[in-house]
Amino acid sequence: MSKGRINLRKIQPFKKQGNEIHSYFPLPITWLISSILFFVIASVVAPIFWTQFNQVDSRTELTTLNIILGISGIIVYLLEPVIWFNNIHTTDKEKAVTEDETTPGKESLTSFIADLIVKGVLLIVIGIPFLFLAWFKPVLRAMILYVSLGFLNVGSGNLGEHPLFVYPVIADILLYYLNVIAPDWKYNPVKLISRLFIIKNRSLARYTGSILLIIHTALIYTLLLTMLYYDINRHPEKLELKNLALWWLILTVYSRMAFITENVDASFKNIPRRVLLLTILSLIISFISFIWPFYFG
Repeated sequence: MSKGRINLRKIQPFKKQGNEIHSYFPLPITWLISSILFFVIASVVAPIFWTQFNQVDSRTELTTLNIILGISGIIVYLLEPVIWFNNIHTTDKEKAVTEDETTPGKESLTSFIADLIVKGVLLIVIGIPFLFLAWFKPVLRAMILYVSLGFLNVGSGNLGEHPLFVYPVIADILLYYLNVIAPDWKYNPVKLISRLFIIKNRSLARYTGSILLIIHTALIYTLLLTMLYYDINRHPEKLELKNLALWWLILTVYSRMAFITENVDASFKNIPRRVLLLTILSLIISFISFIWPFYFG
């Protein structure tokens, strides 16, 4: 492992293929645009529709917001694997490097301690939550689909047994863990299915993947924010900044780390200043957007 870098491949649920790995890291501008789009939705668009939100059942009618949320959730559910396979399999491959091939350089005791502290904080704040979210991703995706179909009143209160929910979730879970356990199996159906999502033109694939990722990120933030807004309005005592910050952190880790396969540099001095500034700005905008309806709306 090179100096100042945390090897996230160790906690990636997808194993490398042979002696090559697919390397993909969304551009910082992609995250920034998604954060700006989320801000526009949270501060301008969503307040227009939030008054129409209700719990739909067989005795109530669908509102415009319920339809929008339901369709948006289904889009989020479908987009994630499409983005993953398109982006990962159309980017450049690089040779896998083992830790034995890297030689750590000399560093002062102060620098070593600082890097160790940063690595420890990132492991606790990002690494451990991502490991949990990565292994239980199909379960979390099932929850997204469940809530989305619930918005549309599919199943009329008996959604847990409805084919539109049961069959996609079963297939999703089986394929996900099959690809985790046996990614190199020649009969792995995930490889065959993933070919449907791959755009061979790499420039087109990059632009398409970035646009889809912007839409996916903005929508998934909006979905959780809407649920929290609805719940906190019914239970105002739950409105605490630390609770909102925790949900924002979990959602940020889930929505971002799932699409990163490169090493994350844990030493700020090694990150290009432009990348660092864009990343910090996008995080600030997304956090302000998340708390906007509660404190500024």
